Amino acid sequence: MVENTKKGQLLSLAKARQQASWPGFANLTDFHDGYYECDVVSPWSLSAGNVGSDVMIVGQDWAASDLLGAPPNSEIKRSGYDPALPTNNNLQRLLHAKLGLRWDEVYATNMMPLIKLGDMGARLPVAAARWAAEHFLLPQVRIVSPLIVICLGRCVGDTLRHVLRLPLAPSFNAMIERPFEVGTSLAYVVPHPGARGTNNRGAKQVELDWDRIAAGMS
Repeated sequence: MVENTKKGQLLSLAKARQQASWPGFANLTDFHDGYYECDVVSPWSLSAGNVGSDVMIVGQDWAASDLLGAPPNSEIKRSGYDPALPTNNNLQRLLHAKLGLRWDEVYATNMMPLIKLGDMGARLPVAAARWAAEHFLLPQVRIVSPLIVICLGRCVGDTLRHVLRLPLAPSFNAMIERPFEVGTSLAYVVPHPGARGTNNRGAKQVELDWDRIAAGMS
C-alpha cells in the first residue's frame, strides 16, 4: 500500500512536469513528437525507479536539446540513459562497488526535469535550478523518503541547501565532508561522475567520498 501511494504521488508529479515550463527550457514532449515522453518526473526513474530504496541518486539535469534533437535513440527511450556514456558507467560502477547496489535497486532522478536548450555542458541558471528543486526535487525526496540522498555535483548540493534555507557551505570540499538533513533523509554531495568532476576532485578522493557514504549507511 505504501509503495502504491508513493507511485501515485510520483505519477501526479510527473503529470505536473509534463505541463511545466521555464524560459530557455523545453519539455520531453517537444522532441520527435513526444518520443521520449514518459510518466516519470525524470527518465532516469524508468530504469532506477525503486520507490522503496534506501538510496536516492540526484543528478543536475537529464539532457539538453543537442542530445534529444539527434535521431531518436531507442535505448534512451527504454531505460532513460545512454549505456555507452562513460559518465553513466562510472556512476553505476561506484554505486555497485561502494554501496553494493545495482542501478535498478535505487531511485534516481534529476533536479531539473525540463530540457536545456543548447549544449548539455551548459550551466543551469540559478533561478531555474531553485525553481526545479522546490517544485520537483524536494517533493520527490519527501515522497520516496530514502535514508540517504546522493547529490551529484555542487549545483545540486548548493541549490538543495538554498531551498532548505540552510547556509551554503564555504567550499565544495566542506560540502562533500558534511552531509545535511532533508527531512528524514541525509543528503551527501559527491563530485559529478563525469570526467571533469572526477579529474577536479581526483579519482582516489572520489573513491573515498563514496566510502564515506558507505560508512554512514553501515
